[in-house]
Amino acid sequence: MVKIAALIPAAGYSSRMGLYKPLLPLDDSLVIEKPVLAFRKAGIDDICVIVGYKAHLLLPVLSRLGVKVIFNPDYDQGMYTSVQAGIATLHNKMEAFFLLPADYACIKPETIRILSQAFEETRSDVVYPVFNGVRGHPPLISTKFRESILRSKPEGGLRELLLKEACN
Repeated sequence: MVKIAALIPAAGYSSRMGLYKPLLPLDDSLVIEKPVLAFRKAGIDDICVIVGYKAHLLLPVLSRLGVKVIFNPDYDQGMYTSVQAGIATLHNKMEAFFLLPADYACIKPETIRILSQAFEETRSDVVYPVFNGVRGHPPLISTKFRESILRSKPEGGLRELLLKEACN
């Protein structure tokens, strides 16, 4: 069985929304609960939520959900720093990680299972879900990129780094 983790960045300001997105109600729960429960239902046990801005409001919910909480002290510098904070905590035996921003609340457990199976079968560097020919979230990324992600700060974020690495 492949060792896969889920990283859920929830450290941002939600500035475009004007309201703190992770704690907004959605159906019968909160936005942050949806991706956590989807990963859990898909069999992903190592779920890490990266917090920063308004972390004190999220902590009681995350405690109840039983996920690993990672504080990103550099959250004001953008999501890439949250990705770095999350990756820095991954166990060395992890082979890949999902990356799903907290406000992507409508992910289905079946999608996660399909991506996990595709990674296990192909050992691709990155496995993306595709809908109508467009790549989406959550990508499943090999931990072979761990050191590159930790030591760089590409202008275009993780997307730029993965493109650059794929061309090497």
